[in-house]
Amino acid sequence: MPKPLIAVITVVVVIFMGLGAWLFLSAQPAQPTQTTSSTSTPPATQEPAPTAEESNGATIVFTDNGFAQQNYSVAAGQAVTVKNESSIAVEFSSDEHPTHRDNPELNMNALQPGQQESFTPSRTGEWGVHDHIHPQFTTMLAVTN
Repeated sequence: MPKPLIAVITVVVVIFMGLGAWLFLSAQPAQPTQTTSSTSTPPATQEPAPTAEESNGATIVFTDNGFAQQNYSVAAGQAVTVKNESSIAVEFSSDEHPTHRDNPELNMNALQPGQQESFTPSRTGEWGVHDHIHPQFTTMLAVTN
């Protein structure tokens, strides 16, 4: 077999192995929703907190295990708050990694642990988002009419 053909086959095999490894490592099992408990007991008649769809926006929470939910929803023109409740920095970014061109209005600067920031999306659709620093952490944001 000629050496150039062996080199081409080797490069193709390495590319496929790298792609397979990337797909394997980027696959993330569904994370359970994490809740925090209050130190005081709420009255029995207290109504549950509104969901993101019922309130005037959505709050996306990032924990040490990644995003607290796999799907979030907000109406166009309503605020989305990203809260970093992890011990690492998070950089909320639209897909595709690393270019973040699917919906650039979703891209944020890095948030340090304990920080939060908001943005207001206007472009409707279902958008894949991830942590640019640790792209294995992903979630979906639906922006509706």
